[in-house]
Amino acid sequence: MMEFLNAYKGISREVWLISAVQFINRVGSMVIFFLAVYLREQLSFSLEQVGVLMSIFGLGSLAGVYIGGKLVDRVGFYPVMLVSLLLGGTLFFIVAELRSFTALCVGLPALTILAETILADSNVKHGQELVKALLALTNYNVLITMPNADTYGDTLRSIFMEGLKSCHRIQMVENLGTLGYLSAMKLSAFLLGNTSSGIIEAASFGKYVINLGSRQRGRACGDNVMHVAVDSQEILSAVLLIESKGDWQNGNMYDKGGAANCIIDVLRSRLS
Repeated sequence: MMEFLNAYKGISREVWLISAVQFINRVGSMVIFFLAVYLREQLSFSLEQVGVLMSIFGLGSLAGVYIGGKLVDRVGFYPVMLVSLLLGGTLFFIVAELRSFTALCVGLPALTILAETILADSNVKHGQELVKALLALTNYNVLITMPNADTYGDTLRSIFMEGLKSCHRIQMVENLGTLGYLSAMKLSAFLLGNTSSGIIEAASFGKYVINLGSRQRGRACGDNVMHVAVDSQEILSAVLLIESKGDWQNGNMYDKGGAANCIIDVLRSRLS
């Protein structure tokens, strides 16, 4: 239990605030699983009407991601996120009181547009901060493996392509393959990102890792892993710290051998 709690020590105030905001925002998403049942059984809508409303709900989510990105480009992430949170919370109470099909056709997409705008804001900000940090690392050649092809991955892709395309020391690739990826890791100065390979394999190659954000929080990791917020200044500070340390020399906590026997011993002790 203490190891689990210790993994969260040292997290910056900003990360806790973002996590709390995301949690509060996403608590309302649980209604999605019961929305169709509510519309059918409580409001007595036809199956066709339920289908239309659920489709509109999804379209609102798609529109929110797009609109959020555009607004952030124009006015910045903070005002967009603040207004989205305030209006989104208000709309939850309003939508709960709507009873007619027409009113819900207007209220549901408005609600989802605001909810998804907040996620888009956060994703755009992270991408911009990472681009700012990479451009500032003028002493390094950078190899980027592109993010997954999903809604938020596409947002990061666009930011990377636009912000880094003119920088010749930065190369972006879709997929290196296993051998290519491990070879690149071996030849790298350090790893920057939030993939599992930084937590598990990097120490075997004597590499330090700058782990971004909270995606890997709670996982056991070696002292070669530095957890920082997705903030350009924090990233650059971590790079300076790595430069002062040299290569990681203390081995890999995931590569001790005898894993199968350890698992068997634990299972025996728990089941006996």
